[in-house]
Amino acid sequence: MNALRMVIAGLAALFTVLPGTALNGQSGRPERRLTRAALEDKIRGGWAGQMIGVSFGAPSEFQSNGKIIEGELPWTSDRVKEALHQDDLYVDMTFAAVMDTAGLGA
Repeated sequence: MNALRMVIAGLAALFTVLPGTALNGQSGRPERRLTRAALEDKIRGGWAGQMIGVSFGAPSEFQSNGKIIEGELPWTSDRVKEALHQDDLYVDMTFAAVMDTAGLGA
């Protein structure tokens, strides 16, 4: 838990001192604010999207045929059934578990 707090604090410090970025208010645009609930919803939505993307691509990982897939790709919800076993999601699942137990203030 302490390591996670250090990572979050480090990222927060980095984004507040980067010159010329919208994150530190120097972009010329007005500051925008989110409620904690809206922020949590956006974070969880991003994680859900990553989970779906990783699960969707898993069957063809490392099997490129050198062509771009054109058109629709078939999707069924059972494709995310094995998402918890995807190594690309371990960090995200840890962060989600921390949010579930400690909230955004972790």
